[in-house]
Amino acid sequence: MGKIEYWAFHDVVGVTNMFLIRIIVRKVGNGPFHFWSVMPIGKIQKSRVYKEGLEDH
Repeated sequence: MGKIEYWAFHDVVGVTNMFLIRIIVRKVGNGPFHFWSVMPIGKIQKSRVYKEGLEDH
């Protein structure tokens, strides 16, 4: 089998109803990367996404 590695990527999707999602990618040994899962983490309030120094476009 070999070494198994997992990576998690996070992204905010949506415009008015914004959600944070997590995408998991897996790699076994020297094999290719492949999609493992996608999980909704939760709803996000706009005030939590735009932090100091960032503007809403």
